[in-house]
Amino acid sequence: MKLALLFISLLFNIHADTISNIKQRGVLNCGVSTGLPGFSSLSDKGEWHGFDVDICRAIAVSIFDDSRKVKFVPLTNQMKFNALQNQKIDVLSRVTSFNYSNDQKNGLIFAGVTYFDSQGVMVYKQPNVKTLKDLNGLTVCLISGTTSERNLVRYSNKYNIS
Repeated sequence: MKLALLFISLLFNIHADTISNIKQRGVLNCGVSTGLPGFSSLSDKGEWHGFDVDICRAIAVSIFDDSRKVKFVPLTNQMKFNALQNQKIDVLSRVTSFNYSNDQKNGLIFAGVTYFDSQGVMVYKQPNVKTLKDLNGLTVCLISGTTSERNLVRYSNKYNIS
C-alpha cells in the first residue's frame, strides 16, 4: 500500500560564509536524528553510528581531511529546520522530505538526495483491509507534522476517507 515517495536529503544553510565559519570553528556541526538505527544512533560507548553519521563524517573529511572533526547534534523533526536557519548546525543529514516548502520557503538548499524511501501503512491482519480506502473510520498512528501525515491527509481528503 504505497502512498508516496519520500526523500532523506542533505540540507545546507545558504549563508555565504558557512564553509569559512566551519573552518574557523574547526568542527562541522551536523544535525542528525535523535536515534534511528541504521541512520544515526548512539552506541553504549557514546559513539555515533549510521548512514547519516557517515555522510557527516564524509563532509568533515572534505573540509578538514579528518572524519573526527564533526559534532553530531541530535534533532527532533520539529527542531531540524529551526536549527539550520539559526545556524546551530551547518548541515542536516537526517530524515527530511525534499519538497518546495522545505527548500525555498525555508531558505535552505537541498544538496542531494542520499536515500529514497516510500511510505506504507501496516495494519493488524484483517480480511477487510486490502487498500488505503479500507481504512475509512479507523485510527492511524503517525508522527505529527511530517510529510507522511500530509500525504495521508491529502489522500484521505481526495477519496473522502475519515
